[in-house]
Amino acid sequence: ANTRSPIEKISWRLEAAKIAKLEKSVFAAADLFFAISHDDRVEYERLLQILPHGVFDIFIDNENYYQVPRGSLQTVISIGTADYRKGRALSLFIHNAWDKVRAVHPDAKLLLAGRGTGKFHDPQRGITGLGFVENDTDILSKGAIFVNPQIDGSGIKIKTIVAMLAGKVVVSTSVGVEGVLARHGEHYLVAPGISKLAELIIQLMSDKKLMNEISVRARKQATEQYCFEAFRRRCSRQSGLLQEWFPARSSDASNSKN
Repeated sequence: ANTRSPIEKISWRLEAAKIAKLEKSVFAAADLFFAISHDDRVEYERLLQILPHGVFDIFIDNENYYQVPRGSLQTVISIGTADYRKGRALSLFIHNAWDKVRAVHPDAKLLLAGRGTGKFHDPQRGITGLGFVENDTDILSKGAIFVNPQIDGSGIKIKTIVAMLAGKVVVSTSVGVEGVLARHGEHYLVAPGISKLAELIIQLMSDKKLMNEISVRARKQATEQYCFEAFRRRCSRQSGLLQEWFPARSSDASNSKN
């Protein structure tokens, strides 16, 4: 974030202040307030002095992703909209990491899909920018490595989970795996900065055994943690709070009518 221009920093601070004001107003108006991840719950308390009542996360139907093939070991894929914020992270990855990968693996390819990615199309550097695509499984089938260079944002990083479900080896910044129920070194690889993503990608392309091991563990972890049954078990932990709250509200409404 320290590479932003002064104008960008001011704009982001103003935008962040608007978001914080909106979220505080929603919290004040809500009877119950749930975060989408434990990381977000901590951040609400730290940044906004809001303590959510609990956490309701997600489940993902893995049927569309379980049969996705491994793809080329020399192809790195990234799927997501390249708007101003996310496109900036992708641009930083291309300029600070991708050329390092190509210096060691000159046949490496970078396949980008998502609205706005066409602007990064550069065949001479092994980069294909496809723009918007209808079917993400077609893209996921092309490469074995999935890169997520995200540098800001909150919530569960769904595209990271989807990539794991598809058996991709995710190489990411710490932001790109926030809220994901998995561990660095076992289910994905996390770099301390965007430029360091290159080292992890080079390592994977040079070590097929490591790539295969992480791929298998990632798919298993994502399938177990984000199936409907796991989601149901996590939600059941909140059932006591909901049962306590809603009957009380129904009783209050009934009494007011009388």
